[in-house]
Amino acid sequence: MSQPIEAVLPFRLDDEALDIAFEARSAGLGTLWIGEMGIFDAIALASAIGHGTPGLRAEDRPLAIGVRSPVSIALGASSVATLTASCHPPPTTRAVEGC
Repeated sequence: MSQPIEAVLPFRLDDEALDIAFEARSAGLGTLWIGEMGIFDAIALASAIGHGTPGLRAEDRPLAIGVRSPVSIALGASSVATLTASCHPPPTTRAVEGC
């Protein structure tokens, strides 16, 4: 059984995170791992990547649960799902006007 090849963002980066995400999608990779970094909040970065690179799955791994409450993790996950799916709906749903 073969495992898919996935991409991981480097720990320290500036604004090239979206460029790396685009290149990962262009290379045919299906998933990009995003960890907690000193520059960007992982949940906010996952939203930007999910919105800017449709078709690429952005996973927050590892997510530092020691600095987030259960409520903030739930709100962050809900925000990523809502913000990335609103303009890139599955084929069976209707697109959101203005996206």
